[in-house]
Amino acid sequence: MGAAKRITISLPEEMVRAADGAAARQGCSRSELIRKALEWHLRVQALPVEEPTRKEREALAAGRAQHARGEFATIDEIRRDLHADLLGNRTKKSEKASA
Repeated sequence: MGAAKRITISLPEEMVRAADGAAARQGCSRSELIRKALEWHLRVQALPVEEPTRKEREALAAGRAQHARGEFATIDEIRRDLHADLLGNRTKKSEKASA
């Protein structure tokens, strides 16, 4: 990374308290926590932005329409079915959420 350069930044008091708490939980200094956060932010910002293909946009639209009609399984239903599959005693396929 090279030699470190000292800078001064201004943060709201609440943010400083939150950063100090996070640093304490992670066992690092405030500076190290902020340096790690900035490194992560810069890496994320450098990621390429990809536009979905026509086929992907259509699949998204179809999924949103199914959800709007209530045609989805809840995470609890999925877990129940997976458990039943492991035990080999699933009685029927999940159809939709009981909303």
